[in-house]
Amino acid sequence: MKAYKHHLIKNFEENASIFKKIFANIIFLIGVTKITWRKNNLTPQDYKNSLKIIQKGDVLLLGNHRRASGLFIRGSVTHASLYTGGGRVIHAISDGVVREKFRNFFSEYDTLAILRPKIKKGKKTFVKKAVSYARKQVGKPFDFFFASEQEDFFCSQLVNDAYQYAEFQTGLANHKKAQNIINKKIKLLEVNRALHPKEFFNGNFDTIFLSESLKDMEL
Repeated sequence: MKAYKHHLIKNFEENASIFKKIFANIIFLIGVTKITWRKNNLTPQDYKNSLKIIQKGDVLLLGNHRRASGLFIRGSVTHASLYTGGGRVIHAISDGVVREKFRNFFSEYDTLAILRPKIKKGKKTFVKKAVSYARKQVGKPFDFFFASEQEDFFCSQLVNDAYQYAEFQTGLANHKKAQNIINKKIKLLEVNRALHPKEFFNGNFDTIFLSESLKDMEL
């Protein structure tokens, strides 16, 4: 798919500066570069097994360890997305918030975890609101500065915001409190405290599926 190949990022908010556009494209071109040519680790059996259990509103955590982006976003999972039903997901990638087929993940990513919000009553209502919110964000730009604004999104923010909009308490914040004055002043360092996809494991969610490649890894 185009999203995983070198190309020019053109989706920015109207008032985006030249610096932001250049910075975003440099980060993307570096991040999407393959550092190994091995095949990805998700398997056809992982796909079959996940289809048996996945439900609308599930949170998908994925890891891509074949590209340079994995050197900056470390961990067994490096990306978050929302399953919207019918074999479709919505997620924030470098080209912005997009819809994509669930099965596409199995030719790109190495690991997959499926999480489900811990909802005892009114689950359909929460899920409907969260999915509706995510759908309304489709087309918005990606947030390369991880600034947690509403004009653009980074992947874990989109998923977290969707459920917070639905008034479900995820137990997660889009940013950790800055540890020093430098982090407060320099936006480029905000990536160090932005919500990491792996933190969903510690949120108000149940883990219902792990790919075979993820079972022996530290979550």
